[in-house]
Amino acid sequence: MAYCINPESDEPIFCIFEQIGRDDENPTTPYVDGNEFAKELLRMDGQGKKRIQIWINSEGGSVKEGYSIISAMLQTQTKIDVLIIGIAYSIMGIAALCGRKVEMMDFSTLMLHMAYNPDGTADKGLEVINKSLIAAVSSRTGKNEIEVEMIMKATTFYSADEAVKAKLIKPENVIDSGESNAPRKTSETKVKQSFGTKYFNKYLNKVLTTNTIITKTKHMKTVAKALGLNEEASEEAIASEIVKLQNKKTSDEDKICKLEEACKKADTALAEFKKEKETADKVKAKADADADEEAKAKKVVEDKKAKDAFKLTAKAKIELTIKNKGLIIADKAVLNYVDMAGETDESLNKVVETIEAIPSTKTAADIAGAAATNALDKSGISLIETLGTDSKGAPIAGDTSKMISAINSYKFQK
Repeated sequence: MAYCINPESDEPIFCIFEQIGRDDENPTTPYVDGNEFAKELLRMDGQGKKRIQIWINSEGGSVKEGYSIISAMLQTQTKIDVLIIGIAYSIMGIAALCGRKVEMMDFSTLMLHMAYNPDGTADKGLEVINKSLIAAVSSRTGKNEIEVEMIMKATTFYSADEAVKAKLIKPENVIDSGESNAPRKTSETKVKQSFGTKYFNKYLNKVLTTNTIITKTKHMKTVAKALGLNEEASEEAIASEIVKLQNKKTSDEDKICKLEEACKKADTALAEFKKEKETADKVKAKADADADEEAKAKKVVEDKKAKDAFKLTAKAKIELTIKNKGLIIADKAVLNYVDMAGETDESLNKVVETIEAIPSTKTAADIAGAAATNALDKSGISLIETLGTDSKGAPIAGDTSKMISAINSYKFQK
């Protein structure tokens, strides 16, 4: 196997110590073949190992081959743990986060950024790849995709402590290089160092400022033991250990300050994003409102056109009915009938039927009776007076003013 250093072990270690993918411009540069690595990892998965470790010290490289490594890590049945022993940048930073347990040496670094084309161009494929990488980091860290996108666009570097603060790894997964190969320290070193720090916070300033000679008293033996040193450790060794603790504290404070500054930048960027989104939402809302108003105005115009067209039709139909009846009706009365017709065919038909029911003249046989009784038709409107009959006996209409007046005052049903 090319990438596993101890394939016979129950906990084999795979190493990624070079860039991912071959550099065509510099073909002699060492590289990790991501596709072959994935195949070796999958073959190892079928051998019933307790777990598989992947140690990473790589600047990243080909996203395509990186996908092969990441997919193999996520699809194995064997548990995959990752240890960053140097740098895990670019696609290898994302691959590192795909381990079941992610550990970092205290001096190692992690970097996340967006993928890019070597020639600096942008295209639809690149956009799709970046969305998938953002989704991968979001799913492994629990951060929302907007936050991940901001982190990657900023090309963000993390020390081990910063990765802990960002909740990319757990605090207990930072390996203290100071404890490695230190024979005088025990497995309880961190606890002891914590005790020693608290103890010397009480006495150190006085000792260092008064030039008091530190002697090997019972207290000094206790402090030496608390610091992880032999009880008989020299004063110089104890002082040196204290200085280390002070330096570490200063370093930690510096890291905290940097992290706080990074958080402020992230908060500012997020606030700007929210402001831009709010502005965009307002613009969209106004555009939608304007569109609604335009639609309403258009409908008003269309409705008016429809009403005007109906009135013209109603007027023509009413005038034709009046003409066919042989009535003489003032224009004002005609317009009243048009208004009565309203806006529907049903109401127009009722007006036409009413006009058609208006009596004009009676037959010659009824003239005398009508004149004598001043008879009314069924609507209560007086009959038209006649001037006699023609040669065929048909009545000749006389004065229609009374009839017109009665019609104009009659309340027709709409």
